[in-house]
Amino acid sequence: MSVIVRGSFLPISFKASVNIAKFIKGREVKKALKILEGVMEKKIAVPYVKYNRKVAHKPGIGPGRYPVKAARYFMGILKNGINVAKNKGMDENKLYIKRIEVNRSISKRRAKRLGRKATSIIIELEEKK
Repeated sequence: MSVIVRGSFLPISFKASVNIAKFIKGREVKKALKILEGVMEKKIAVPYVKYNRKVAHKPGIGPGRYPVKAARYFMGILKNGINVAKNKGMDENKLYIKRIEVNRSISKRRAKRLGRKATSIIIELEEKK
């Protein structure tokens, strides 16, 4: 059994979202939430595997940043997923992130014209057996 939660037209950076998604994919939800809290406190840096040109290096990980705003939105979506899983009767301690999908909600040209960013996130949570 799995749960799919999404956030659409979020005003966060697509590049930061892609790197956060790569960082937390496959982890247990509780551990992912702790990592995101560390990012928001600027104690854990997110390694930038993609879109890392001219990104400063952080100790022990190479190029990385602290995308606080994007981490806040990811936390909200994950907490929503935990609540949905509880309502379905799933055990929240066994949940892990099976799939994360990050997309641009609108084209770059339209985003520039509107003067804002728009990113969509889809997260699938599943119970470990």
